[in-house]
Amino acid sequence: MKTILLICMILISTISNAQWKTKTIDNGFDPKYTIAWNESSLGFLLKIENIDGDAVLYVNVEVLLDEDVTDIYTEMVFKVNNEWVKFNGACKVLDGLIILSEPMSGMPALLQAFKASTLAKIRFDYLGDTYTLEWNMSGSTAAYNAVK
Repeated sequence: MKTILLICMILISTISNAQWKTKTIDNGFDPKYTIAWNESSLGFLLKIENIDGDAVLYVNVEVLLDEDVTDIYTEMVFKVNNEWVKFNGACKVLDGLIILSEPMSGMPALLQAFKASTLAKIRFDYLGDTYTLEWNMSGSTAAYNAVK
């Protein structure tokens, strides 16, 4: 019985950590704005932020990349209705953030996949190593709507 209870507690904590979260930022200098993020099992954040009136998707990987990296080839897949929807190309890197979309509304196929997906993965190569990051996409539509 204790084992079943422990397994349930671990599953609940994993599920609660693997969802989109939002926060309204009020720094006193800029108008209030909302950001959304989702943490991978390895601690990397997939974020949406409203920049210049539109949502931008990016991932924080600063601990993996050197400061002088300005662009990186990235593959991104979303699982939609048990099918993988793939996007790839060179992405800008700014202060350790891989910018995955600029803006999301200008990439309707990506936006649709983002909102309908149950799982997202990003893969990139850097200095001979391949990194694959994964996120549960529960609540992605609500996160996008909160930010845009």
